Amino acid sequence: MSPDSTHSQDIVTAVIVAHDGAAWLPRAAQAVASQTRPVQRVVAVDTGSRDRSGSMLAQAFGRAAVFGMERTTGYGVAVAKALRHRAANTHISPGGPRDERTEWVWLLHDDCEPAPDALEQLLAGAREAPAAAVFGPKVRDWSDRDVLLEAGLSIDRAGRRVTGLEPREADQGQHDGDRDVLAVSSAGMLARRDVWDHVGGFDPSMRLFREDTDFCWRAQAAGYRVRVITNAVVYHVEASARNRREPSAALRPRRQDRHNALMVLAGNLPARPMLSALVGNLVLSTLRTIFFLLAKRPGAALDELVAYASVPGHPFRLLAARRHRSAGRTAAYSRLASDIPPGRSFRMLAEYAINTLSKTQRA
Repeated sequence: MSPDSTHSQDIVTAVIVAHDGAAWLPRAAQAVASQTRPVQRVVAVDTGSRDRSGSMLAQAFGRAAVFGMERTTGYGVAVAKALRHRAANTHISPGGPRDERTEWVWLLHDDCEPAPDALEQLLAGAREAPAAAVFGPKVRDWSDRDVLLEAGLSIDRAGRRVTGLEPREADQGQHDGDRDVLAVSSAGMLARRDVWDHVGGFDPSMRLFREDTDFCWRAQAAGYRVRVITNAVVYHVEASARNRREPSAALRPRRQDRHNALMVLAGNLPARPMLSALVGNLVLSTLRTIFFLLAKRPGAALDELVAYASVPGHPFRLLAARRHRSAGRTAAYSRLASDIPPGRSFRMLAEYAINTLSKTQRA
């Protein structure tokens, strides 16, 4: 690729947030340092790790680029402080006309390893779609690198995270091709820094889970497109989602994830679809709570009940969230409605209940 096609004059700031990530950080840090299109700045946050994550970050990127925060710090808060850090705002003169340069934020988790040309491919995709402001890579499994995890994201009206993939689906190029999507994951997300600032970054109240979907939806409401660039690849452990470490920012991960999913819907949908989604999720949450109680899982039942009640049960907080997301909401929904499928959770819950009861009877 020519230098022009990969935004050679642009400024990219990589932001890495680590939390007990020593098992994966060496490969993640090496991958950032080995990019075919180098980043100009790196700033890294260690959120109270109990392993060697902080010292590993300092060794890889220098102490001036690394700082620590409390163990319970949410992801959005950590990223926001990182972008205010001196290391993320040093003056750089890449050359070329100023009006042709763009500043970018590249978000990376401590458990994700970008392929050597990931940034180069993301910037090439950005060059091809100047109306877009947020880009995401294709995400594959860290251990089994033929397994495809994501190629763009959405959410259904029951709050379920939708990838459009089968479990452990092998990547044979069947989902290749750059395209607009509702959202992309924060693991490898590239966003224009002016748009990040204009939209307000990740919602700090979400702490952990779904903040990427919410941000991308708000970016769309602000008039920008979100695209997946499938030539860019990132390998991801998904350590928090797979319970490979304690997500200290969310003491009750299931409850936090369900609450945030409902907030994404309740905050970003226009009034009538929002009310419909809340009613549908009331029925669904009631059925889930009853099922968990029958299955003798009182903790899961309580998480489901509290997560739902925490959204309509706090009307002033919900109204504030909706006011913050009001600009462009209806126009965005008119474009995105087809990307927000009806929930299939009723059928999935029934199938799960039948399978569970069948196993109980056979036992």
